[in-house]
Parts: sequence; structure tokens; C-alpha cells
Amino acid sequence: MKKLIYALALLPILGVAQTTTTSPYSNFGYGEAKFNNNPSINAMGGLSTSYESPMGTEANFSNPAANSNLRLTSFEFSFNTDLSKYKTNDASEKNSASYISGISLAFPVGKRVVAGVGFQPFSGNGYDLKTVSGTTTTTFSGEGGLNSLQFLASYKPLKEKNLSLGITAQYLFGSTDRKQILSEDETLLVNEYFLRDEVTGLSVTLGGLYKHNIKKDRFLNIGATYRFGTELNNDPERSLVSYVNYANGSPNPYTIDTIQLSTAGRGFKIPAKLSLSTSYERDKNWMLGVQYDYEKMSDLSDLDTRSIVSYSDKHRVALGGYWIPDYKSYNSYMRTVTYRAGLYYEKTGIAVAGNDGFEDINDYGITFGMGLPIGRDKFSSLNIAADLGQKGSTNGGLIRETYAKLKISFNLNDLWFLKRKYD
Repeated sequence: MKKLIYALALLPILGVAQTTTTSPYSNFGYGEAKFNNNPSINAMGGLSTSYESPMGTEANFSNPAANSNLRLTSFEFSFNTDLSKYKTNDASEKNSASYISGISLAFPVGKRVVAGVGFQPFSGNGYDLKTVSGTTTTTFSGEGGLNSLQFLASYKPLKEKNLSLGITAQYLFGSTDRKQILSEDETLLVNEYFLRDEVTGLSVTLGGLYKHNIKKDRFLNIGATYRFGTELNNDPERSLVSYVNYANGSPNPYTIDTIQLSTAGRGFKIPAKLSLSTSYERDKNWMLGVQYDYEKMSDLSDLDTRSIVSYSDKHRVALGGYWIPDYKSYNSYMRTVTYRAGLYYEKTGIAVAGNDGFEDINDYGITFGMGLPIGRDKFSSLNIAADLGQKGSTNGGLIRETYAKLKISFNLNDLWFLKRKYD
């Protein structure tokens, strides 16, 4: 029980403010999605809905049903570093962000039930853009994001059948700040528009996984999850500040005028999301699968009425899998390593106004990684994943984001809640 207390004591670390993104496209929707489970899933292009850990040593929070084979207590701590390059037709810039991306604990409760708790970023806002038109300079900036405290339960209703069901409840909380600053060079006049959203609420995801035994060690896996659309509680703050700068650029405090603007009707919503996936695997050897995700981003149209953005529904397709040469090998460590790879393409559902009208923002990339067994019994592992991709384009004067993301996690397994039969 002491180990459990120590593990849960780490959860508040993620509650402190972290910069989880520098993407200019985090300005839209509910921010850049950060609920990305673990590096094992990331390395397979995000294939999660029909994936169950081959060794039963890792929890799947994306599909809570995909945990029926977890036999040991699994504790995971993960860390991300994102490197990005932003390019327009006229300039380019590089940026980076490093952050703790997740802490989770999952464990079996009897033979048919698995429970778990986790804490990780759900979305992030982080951008700083500047445009110049004549004597007017406009700066856009944002920071903050939502955190997710999640609880999962997985249940296998029929002892002899490979069907499992699950539910994940996420408590979402956090704040996002958006600021727009307009300055006039000739008059030194500055106008600052500020918007803060203080958000809390509950999101629920249901999941199912069916593993059809085709022959001795071959399985066809079919998985599905559905996240209900959620109206979150929001305590918004909106204001307009006007002032005149000194010659050195600092505000003249005697000229500051603040107007508190109405926030009536300012909502905050997490759209409904459906994921469908199928995969084919040879037990503890290899797996290849495909996944389709649909998110109803068009629901955000009524909440974000800015003329620079338009919303439609999000569609994402991923292909991925893993290969373990020989998990029983005693004379070759590299043959016990899990090798993973994948690719994905996403229509984000976000269109941004450019010089030639609205441009769709699409995201695509390749992923790869490995799981390195550690410890005497090799139940624990060090997981590494890389994601190389591109979002948006320079069409219409917009921004093309090219990124490289490195994800690392330590997954530790032990008999925390089960009595040992032998010492």
C-alpha cells in the first residue's frame, strides 16, 4: 500500500503549469489535443482502439476495455519533448516544448476486472504570432490548457469469451489565456484584448474489444470507443485595456483604461468522438492494424464565432503495428525487444482564413519506436517513440508546422495488490 501512496503522490506534479505546445494552431478549438496515451501506442501511429498489450504489462486508457489481460500492477511515467519549425512565405522560426506527459497506475481486481487512475495533459494552448500592416502591429499569444484526471474500469463479462467492456471517466480542469495586442507606431497607442476560460467538467468514454481466435495463436481484434460530447463548466473573463506607451515601449500607467466585457453565453465544449479499429495478431509475436477516428468538431462553430476560423468534422486514419522477434529468447536481448511503427493522416476539421480564402489544416506523419525490457524478470520496460510530421501549409500566407516529437516512458510492473504464493 505504501507503493500506491508514493505513486499517487506524484500526480499533482502535472497540476503545475506546463508549456505543452508552441503550435499556432493551438489557438483554435479546445487547443492542441494532448491526450495521447503512452509511447507504445504513439509509436504505432496512435493505434489504440484494438490494441491490448501483448505481455499484459501496460494499461490502455484510450480504450478502457483493452485491459483484460493485465495481471500485474502497472505504473507508468512518461515525458515528451516536441521540436517544431514554423514557416511562412517570408520567414521561419524554431521552437520546442518539454513536459511530463502522463502518470498512471492500473491493476487487476480479481480475475475479470481491471481498474486504473491516471493524470495527463488533455489539451494545450501555446503560441506567439506577430503581423504588421502599415503602422499597425498585431500580436496574438496564448497559453495554458486542460488537464485530465482519469479513472478506468475494464470488465470481462463472460469467462470463456474474448469479449471485454470498459469505461473511462475524465475530470477535466484548467485554464486558457488568449491575448490580442494592437499597437500604432505613430501614436504609441496600444489596445489589448484579453480572454481567459476557467474550465471544469466530466467526460465519459465507453469502450469494447472483441478478440476472435482464428486458430491456435492468431487473433482478429475488433475495438470501438465512443466519447460523449460534453458541455464543460466555464467561468470566463474578458477585458479590453487601452493605454499609451512611453518612447521606450513600456506602458504609461496614467493612460490605462480597462473595460470589462460581457461573457454571457461563452461556452466550452469537448465534441463527441468515435473510434473504430481492427487488427490481426499472432500472440506475443506481431500485430498489424488500422484505425479510424471521427470527432464532431463542427459543434464548435457556435462557440467560436471568430471570422478567421471555420469548423467541420475531424477525420483521422492510422495504420500501425508491432513485432517481437522472440520474447522467450535467452541468448539475444534484441530479439526480446518490441519494435513498433505506424503512419497517420488527419483532417483536423479546422480551416483558417488566408489570403485566398479558408485553407484546411491537415496533419500527417510517420511514427516508430521500441519497447526495451528491463529488470530481472523483464516485465517492466523502457518505451521510446518518435513522431515526424507536418501540419498546415504556407498556402494563402498561412503557417506550415514541421515537427519531431520524442516520447519516453518507464513502465514498471509488480505484485502490489496480490499475495505471493512463494517467497
